[in-house]
Amino acid sequence: GKNYGFSGFLFGLAFMARFFLILATIAVFSILICNSINKKIKNKPIFSFLGFFILPLISYLILNYYLYSSLLFPFYLQYWMSKNTGWVFNQPFYYYFFNLFKENFLVIFAIFGLYYIHKKNEKNNAIIALIFLFLFLPYLFIEHNEIRLIIPALPFLAIIISYGLFNFIKIFKKYQNFLLYSVLIIFFIITLPKLKFSNYEDNFDP
Repeated sequence: GKNYGFSGFLFGLAFMARFFLILATIAVFSILICNSINKKIKNKPIFSFLGFFILPLISYLILNYYLYSSLLFPFYLQYWMSKNTGWVFNQPFYYYFFNLFKENFLVIFAIFGLYYIHKKNEKNNAIIALIFLFLFLPYLFIEHNEIRLIIPALPFLAIIISYGLFNFIKIFKKYQNFLLYSVLIIFFIITLPKLKFSNYEDNFDP
C-alpha cells in the first residue's frame, strides 16, 4: 500500500508541474482498476493511489484560491492558451515521427519493442508501453506541436527502444554481439558530433 500511495503522491506533484501528465495518471489508474476487476489486487491500493494523488492537488487548489481568488484559474489559463495559441505551432501529422527519427535513428526499434511487448504479454513492460502511448498519442491530434511537449514520454520511449533492439538482435543468434556493438558504434558516430555540451546558440557562453 505504501508504494501505491507514494506513486500517487508523485503523480500528483507531476500533474501540478505539467497538467498534461494527468494522461500518465489515467494510464496507471486504469491498470489498477483492471487489476482490481481481475482480482489481481485488492481495492485498498487503488484508494491509496488516488488519495495520495489528490493530497497535493488539494494544496494546489487552496493556493490557487489564495493567489487568484479562483481554484481553477491556472486550468482556465492553460485551456485558453491551448485553444488560442496552438495554431502558431501547428505541424503535419508526421511531425513527431520524423523529428524523433532525425534525432535518433534507433527510434525505429520502438516498433519492434511494442510488438514484442504485445507478443510476450509481460505485465511490467505492458505498463511502460501503456504510459508511453497515453503520453504520446494525444499530441498527434492537437494543434500545438513541439518536441519539448513529449519530453515526459521520452524515458518510456527509450525503454521500449532498448527492449525492441535487444529482442530483435536475439534473432541473429551467432551475430548478437557483433550487431549490438555495430549499432552502438554507429549511434555514437552519428550522435557525438551533434552534442552541444555546455555550448548553446545564445551568445552567453564565454
